[in-house]
Amino acid sequence: MMVRWQMLISLAALTVACANSGETKVDAAPARPRVCDGALPSTYGVMPLKNKTSKNIELTGTDDVITTAMSDSRCFTLVERDKVSLLIEEMKLCSDKNPDVEYFKCDSFAKKGNLLGVRRMVVGDVIHFEESVKGADIVAKLPGIGGAEAGVSYSFVALSIRVLDTESGTVLASTDVHAMVPADKAGVSLSSGPAGGNLKLLAASRTPMGDALNAMIWEAVKRLSVAAALKG
Repeated sequence: MMVRWQMLISLAALTVACANSGETKVDAAPARPRVCDGALPSTYGVMPLKNKTSKNIELTGTDDVITTAMSDSRCFTLVERDKVSLLIEEMKLCSDKNPDVEYFKCDSFAKKGNLLGVRRMVVGDVIHFEESVKGADIVAKLPGIGGAEAGVSYSFVALSIRVLDTESGTVLASTDVHAMVPADKAGVSLSSGPAGGNLKLLAASRTPMGDALNAMIWEAVKRLSVAAALKG
């Protein structure tokens, strides 16, 4: 599938009925194809996603989901999570106009990042999170989105993911992706549990929505790999 920078993906996973038990099962996830023949220049750290919605979402461990996809792509050299954790307190961005201002502190972050070998940081936000929303409302919020039927209710998650240069704080690449599955076929409740929706657990599940979330992350990684190849 060709990477298209300005397009959002829409994905509905298929379920398969178990012949004898009457249970519903989902096919095993296909192996991800290698995107790159070798790792691109620079080293990357990954931060957990942030919640930019009004919904209760558990995002701990979402960096693991993104890291796994980046590793599978063979496009990126990734630093250990422990090294990324050492930078968290230093992460304040120089310009108040930058949407990632909370990530960087210019007088120390770049130096410490260089010492730890972190040249690029992958950060992101959950910008939409709906257990059940009409297609017409999705289109109203995100004009131009494809695949949403006005009268159908969907489970819907949208992310914005960016690659930042740790020395300058510059946004080197960004992309928006979404996962959308008819709510009655999603296979799981996005808001279940005392902590609300847990995206890491949902991505690990073999449900239509779990598959859609993984495909969303994979699409984002492929797009960012193209930008990384261009930026060096």
